[in-house]
Amino acid sequence: MPTAELVVARQPIFDAGLEIIGYELLYRPLQIPAGSLSGDQMTAHVLLGTQSIGIDNLVGDKVIFCNADRGVLLGEIELGLPPERTVIEVLETVQVDDAVLAGCRRLVEAGFVLALDDFLWFDGAEELLELATIVKLDVLSISRDELADLAKRCRRFGVQLLAEKVETEEQLAFCQALGFEYFQGYVLQRPQHVTGHEVLSSQLGRIELAAMVLSKELELDQFMAILEHEPGLVVHLLQLASLGAQHGIRRPIRNTRDALVLLGTRRLQRWVSLLLMRDAGNIAPDAMTTALVRARMCELLARRRRLPGAEQAFVAAIVSCIDILTGVSPDQARSLEIDADLRSAAFDPTNPLGGLVSEVAVYQQQALHESEAPPSRPSDLDLAAAEALSWALPFVSSLELVPA
Repeated sequence: MPTAELVVARQPIFDAGLEIIGYELLYRPLQIPAGSLSGDQMTAHVLLGTQSIGIDNLVGDKVIFCNADRGVLLGEIELGLPPERTVIEVLETVQVDDAVLAGCRRLVEAGFVLALDDFLWFDGAEELLELATIVKLDVLSISRDELADLAKRCRRFGVQLLAEKVETEEQLAFCQALGFEYFQGYVLQRPQHVTGHEVLSSQLGRIELAAMVLSKELELDQFMAILEHEPGLVVHLLQLASLGAQHGIRRPIRNTRDALVLLGTRRLQRWVSLLLMRDAGNIAPDAMTTALVRARMCELLARRRRLPGAEQAFVAAIVSCIDILTGVSPDQARSLEIDADLRSAAFDPTNPLGGLVSEVAVYQQQALHESEAPPSRPSDLDLAAAEALSWALPFVSSLELVPA
């Protein structure tokens, strides 16, 4: 199976009492050196890593600090983070113009907190300072006198000050004496790596999806047809939609159509652009076959047995296969940030759909080890398995011809 490992670094941010109030999420390369990526591409890696690892696994109940280059500020990259607990750090490399200022206003109006990273004064800084809540000052880049003067100048705009790159006790004491509210640096804690696994979507699916979603007209049924064969894209879609559902959007996300309708064309376009920044990859054919056959079997059997919520069976079965698709533990798979009803349908055997998913999973396991001839009167599971395999194999075979 091609590597699907993800690494996101997190460095804590401390308040005046030296209690952790949040974590800055940072890009850490596995294969692509940071110097070969733009700021937007590094942010894309961090955002997808955050979705796959899970916000709670990364920061718990703390605040998220996320770097933002021009693409994020202009809305070209979908953040997928809860506004009420996210601080957007405007990188010092961003050229501030009318478009950037307008984008910053939109983020603030959406509920995000704005921070200015590695801030140094520049002509026109006043407009940006009026939008910011936090200003991060690099204690290593300027002298103590310059730091004190810059802090005093920023204070006039009512912002809170965060001392970053604090490496010694003396630097920490100096910034505390200046009245800084927040602190970050090696003297307190170095960045820590958090690893996880991502469900990789096929290159073919990405190309088809991009061509469709970025066109002028979006056919929802066509979009759903592609997702039927793309477990990786389904998982990303559900995670992205559920982030909004947990923070102010009441409508539950129980199937792909719900997620597509809720996200809307514009967010889907941004989501695709985010995925296209990542390296293409394929799920192993055996894992793909297992997931698609299980999903199709559950869909067929739920309908035939007239189970409540049968329309949710396909997606629930895909979610139940996360450990197979990614190599993560079953416990990690159950921690996905998705609708509680969908999680129950995927993992809870006392739920009618969850019981069906479990029954089909056990059937698949037994089928791997049985060498006996099939029964003369096949069960409904046998019939559904034959139909599902016939449905899934042509697509899985075609994937093997697509370069990784």
